[in-house]
Amino acid sequence: MNIFGKALLAFFIFGAQLSATESKSDAAKEMAAEISKSLDLYFIDCQELPRKLQDLSVQPANCKYWGPDAYIKTVPQDPWSHPWKYKRKDPKHFELRSLGADGKEGGEGENMDVILEGSAPELPKPKK
Repeated sequence: MNIFGKALLAFFIFGAQLSATESKSDAAKEMAAEISKSLDLYFIDCQELPRKLQDLSVQPANCKYWGPDAYIKTVPQDPWSHPWKYKRKDPKHFELRSLGADGKEGGEGENMDVILEGSAPELPKPKK
């Protein structure tokens, strides 16, 4: 194979790997957005964010208006089969993080963290 053929082959191989990496990062962003929607619904019913993601699938004792069904059936893993990292910063703010392909904080490329920082929706004020 000549040098042009090798370069073309390398381009196709590298391009396919880059595309797969981008799609997993995109999938992680989409998953984070869906989990965030479940967190919003939980907040509307419970007046605070859950202390852990598992509270979206099993009713905690401190939420009397939970449900009637689970907000998510089970907490999914990120696209790299790692658990999501959830941090409730206060009753209205959270951080949801996928640690990327390597499962470690930080990194570049496919190992880069996907982070969604969110806040609970504003609830309507009661009428006087």
